[in-house]
Amino acid sequence: MSCASWAETVAALSQDHGAVTAEFALALPAVTLVLVFALGVLQAQTERLALIDLAAAGSRALARGEPMATVWQLANEFGAGTTVRANVGVELVCVVASRQIGLQNLPKIEISERQCARKLGL
Repeated sequence: MSCASWAETVAALSQDHGAVTAEFALALPAVTLVLVFALGVLQAQTERLALIDLAAAGSRALARGEPMATVWQLANEFGAGTTVRANVGVELVCVVASRQIGLQNLPKIEISERQCARKLGL
């Protein structure tokens, strides 16, 4: 390799210095945004599964003939901001459990789940 080609190679390599840092700096906000979104979806799904459990337990309790106070107590154990509504029909008892969730600095969304149970004796 001659001295001229060696100098050209060194000059070409020195021009790309810092390119990886710049690309990383451009990609980091996008990766952070995707990560925050994925964690928010995971939190919402976890809350949804807990609401399903609460609504199912409440509907079974009402179907057994327990008072609505039992369902409210279950909702209080679940956490503040949880609301429950019951709909008692001829054969079924349905409970709707709702809660608002959200990450910091983002608008809150309401998640609701409905579960039904057959009344005893039917």
